[in-house]
Amino acid sequence: MNQGALETVLASIDRLGESLAGRDCAPIEQAITELSSAVTALRGVGVWHDSAELRHVAAQALAAAEAARGRVNVMRDATGRQLDALGAMRAKALGSLSYDRMGRQLRTPAGN
Repeated sequence: MNQGALETVLASIDRLGESLAGRDCAPIEQAITELSSAVTALRGVGVWHDSAELRHVAAQALAAAEAARGRVNVMRDATGRQLDALGAMRAKALGSLSYDRMGRQLRTPAGN
């Protein structure tokens, strides 16, 4: 039972990693929900019996979780850079829409 619950978590982490590669929100959300359920079931396991196989599966699960976390961090960084670039473009566009006290649009030099 212990190993089965841990293998379910491992499979869920793998599916999350696969869904992160696709960058589509629906499969990512589904994989997160599935992983959450698998972890909840794993927490419900009462007594753990130590074995070499169990340690091996646990090590695989931790490695897969770390890889998924790395993918999330890379995606977060890329998204942040894209948002920063869009913000800079917006500020540049809005900067050209300046008005003086009389309500006349100020002209900005080309390229600014």
